[in-house]
Amino acid sequence: MKLRFLSWVADFGSLELSPVDGRTLTDFMHTRGLQMRSLGRVVKLSEKLSHVQSLCVHEMIVRAFKHIVQSVIAATSDMRQLALTIAAVLNLLLGVPESEFSGSSPAVHPLVWRWLVAFLKKRYQYELTGQHYDDVRKYAILRGLCHKVGIELAPRDFVMDSAFPFCKQDIISLVPVHNKLRAHLQMEGNF
Repeated sequence: MKLRFLSWVADFGSLELSPVDGRTLTDFMHTRGLQMRSLGRVVKLSEKLSHVQSLCVHEMIVRAFKHIVQSVIAATSDMRQLALTIAAVLNLLLGVPESEFSGSSPAVHPLVWRWLVAFLKKRYQYELTGQHYDDVRKYAILRGLCHKVGIELAPRDFVMDSAFPFCKQDIISLVPVHNKLRAHLQMEGNF
């Protein structure tokens, strides 16, 4: 198994494989029989490939945040408040905390930070550091999260260095996400 990881990371180094986002990274891993839970191991093996490390860290964060957003959506009983609830959770996950938390490192709500560190350690055996989180591109996280959860946002420039980059009007709709159907359509084409 370790040999499979090493050859895969070597393919990244030689640019034989060059995923550009979480979707292509996931496809590459699945076609080679590697589980997504091994992303932490890939980060450790790709010390000299900062672009691979960054991509893997982003994908782990997106997958972690996906669990939070899906849980919040499932727990929302009043569907009239769903857009407001989604905006609030996106603000918590991707906004910069207000001044009362400004001493926290990195620029994320301390509760979210503690949960994220614990989740990545348990799920991916990866120790997230403040330095890695400071390098996170929030728009990439937002794009991956919207794709995985099925959130459709209004097309506008979000001010990600504010405490509340999202509002109720930014949430246009929720699109059902069916991974098996998506894979079938990619392989077979439309009906």
